Amino acid sequence: MKQLDLNKTVAALVEEYPELIDIMAEIGFKEITKPISLKMMGRVMTIPKGCGVKGYDLNDVIKKLNAYGFECVYGHDDKEDAPQEKQAIVKDDSTPEGRELLLRDMIERLNRGEDLESVRADFVKAFENVSVREITGVEQHLIDEGMSVERVQKLCDIHSALFHGRTEQEVMAQEDAQRGINLDMGHPVSQLRLENRIIEKKIEDALKANNEGNREAVYKAIVELKGIKPHYAKKEELIMPLLERYGYPGPSQVMWGVDDEIKQELSRLSRTINEDKWYEQERDNVEGVLNRMKEMIYKEEEILFPLAIENFTKEDWYHVYEDLEAMGASFVNKTFAWKEAEDFLASQSASSFTNGIIKMPTGELSINQLNIMLEALPQDITYIDANDHVLYFKDKMHIFPRPKSCIGKLVYDCHPARVRPMVEALLDDFKKKERDHMDIWMKDVRVRYMAVYDQGEYVGCVEMVEDFGEVFKERDSK
Repeated sequence: MKQLDLNKTVAALVEEYPELIDIMAEIGFKEITKPISLKMMGRVMTIPKGCGVKGYDLNDVIKKLNAYGFECVYGHDDKEDAPQEKQAIVKDDSTPEGRELLLRDMIERLNRGEDLESVRADFVKAFENVSVREITGVEQHLIDEGMSVERVQKLCDIHSALFHGRTEQEVMAQEDAQRGINLDMGHPVSQLRLENRIIEKKIEDALKANNEGNREAVYKAIVELKGIKPHYAKKEELIMPLLERYGYPGPSQVMWGVDDEIKQELSRLSRTINEDKWYEQERDNVEGVLNRMKEMIYKEEEILFPLAIENFTKEDWYHVYEDLEAMGASFVNKTFAWKEAEDFLASQSASSFTNGIIKMPTGELSINQLNIMLEALPQDITYIDANDHVLYFKDKMHIFPRPKSCIGKLVYDCHPARVRPMVEALLDDFKKKERDHMDIWMKDVRVRYMAVYDQGEYVGCVEMVEDFGEVFKERDSK
């Protein structure tokens, strides 16, 4: 029988036995068939670790591999040899294991408060010839092993430094040429990249104004750049959740966290603009947030978009396109039509309504009448089932726009990582009947969560979002 050393990485085993790709895919590790996945995760993941991530029983996987003629062994059976092998891993950039140790060390340095530029300089020196996808794979591995997203997030702030010295157009052209990618202008990635070009120009102008001490231009730029929110929302709600389904939660969680920090800092800066000595006190912070926004463009175009292009199906992209307009635009007045997506969506949209009648205790309505009635209500409504999946929403008021792609997803996956524990705790309270509703006020907007029970059994939750701005304005004018 052929021997598989379970201490070796999946990439090393595939190099030794190329036929293992199809075998592992048949067993359930389908990601291995995608070159980008093999490069990212295969160089840091072993079969036992992969089973842990997937939730597979290692013994079952070994039995299946045995059936294909492989004997699974651990390369160092002698227990006295094991510590020596661990000691043999050198913390340098010559091996995947050594590079992981280097990255761990840099995370620790950042968490101890070491100067960002000092760590950045060492990072560029050590990793200038290493694939960014391998670095992202290590980040995913660290998260899988239990390292907090917040700690890994600090590393995310320095690995974009690898692209400095090249323009974003050069990076995109090189990456697209390598992958044979030629995207239609209406493709979601093309439209997000177009926004990035405008955002990038605004950032460069703002940095120049800040360096020159042009206060008025800086004030204007900070307020204007708050318009980046729709751009971030589109990648967070349309691309990141899909990536998580394809087995890439780590990079998405990290970027979402950075997005939130950028938005919060822009809001803080804009709120305090008129305060005395604002510019003198905030000038360095302005430069900091502008540079983080610039770094985020690199992260999107060198990590997030290529990952999505590699993994998403055409149909995935059609549905992302379907939701683009509802999510809004950042600094772009013109959106481009994508004919093949529109043709597909049109073919799928056979009449949504029938003449069927729904009989209720107090009357009856046709399906069409029910839909019209719900659409007329001045609230945005979402229904979440007993298993926490989103079954239905209407957001005609567009208080918090949401994509159609959220239908069928776990409601937690529609929220940033920092909010998920709160959502989970609320639904858990509903299931335990420790509360049956909760209200959250955001200025003039009320978000009400209501538990739904059927003969005492929890069957779901309704979220109602309503804007009371006009009501309060009328009250205050009296």
